[in-house]
Amino acid sequence: MSGFHDFERMASGCLRYAGILVLVLTTMPRQATAADQTLLLEVQVNGHSIGKVGEFTLRDRRMMAQPDELRDLGFKVPDSLITGDPASRSSGALTLIALSDLPGLAWRVDQETQTIYVTTSDDHLLPALLLLDESARSTSGPLIERQRHDDQL
Repeated sequence: MSGFHDFERMASGCLRYAGILVLVLTTMPRQATAADQTLLLEVQVNGHSIGKVGEFTLRDRRMMAQPDELRDLGFKVPDSLITGDPASRSSGALTLIALSDLPGLAWRVDQETQTIYVTTSDDHLLPALLLLDESARSTSGPLIERQRHDDQL
């Protein structure tokens, strides 16, 4: 009969440990974010450097970036890819978009040069805004006028 009680104690102990294990696994935060790797990469688009360094996140072998970062780098980000409610976005909650989810975009990373090479069509890029500094504005007008005047003489 003592064999039966030993079995009962062993089964009871196993059930307790199983319960604790289930509790720990369900309440423990996901460890995948601890494996995120932040990368600062020079960005080249369609074979041309854009003169910017982008901040990317490598998660589970997926290259990701924040929507604002992608827009700053000149990429169109469809609203359908931005998840979460507007309140969480305005509170600074981190939203990451996988580059593989952006339509028409292909990329590769050269770890040695810390460069990301992106290939896409122009309709997936935002138009660039070109600004002249004040010195270029103030000298270009008179020079053009002087050249026109000299051509007339």
